[in-house]
Amino acid sequence: MQDNVFPWFHIVQWSSEELPTNTVLKWNYKSIKEKVQSLTLNKQVFLTNCPVSRIQGFSLDEDDPDCIIPFAEWAAALLSQMDELNNIRYELVPSRMSESIFWQSYFNAIRNIIIKDVSLFFFLLF
Repeated sequence: MQDNVFPWFHIVQWSSEELPTNTVLKWNYKSIKEKVQSLTLNKQVFLTNCPVSRIQGFSLDEDDPDCIIPFAEWAAALLSQMDELNNIRYELVPSRMSESIFWQSYFNAIRNIIIKDVSLFFFLLF
């Protein structure tokens, strides 16, 4: 399934990095995608639900050796999948925020959605 829904599987993995060790994730692609799509209903919804934020080590430069997460590749994939995202980006960049801030805020909002949406199953190692 992961290859059919790029970049969602990878974004879920990235979003889950700070969850406790030995956590098994069960995620619903359809539910997460619907919630993420709701972020781009209009400009005000985006600005409310994607507050300006930063991601440590973030870069949209695919040649940046310090950036180990392919944010530019994910952004391109999401833009190709979601027309509303294209529209909101066009409205906000660069008039309200930079390209970098737009994507950092958006990916942080996605991360928050995923963390709230995933079903967490903890197991103990004996």
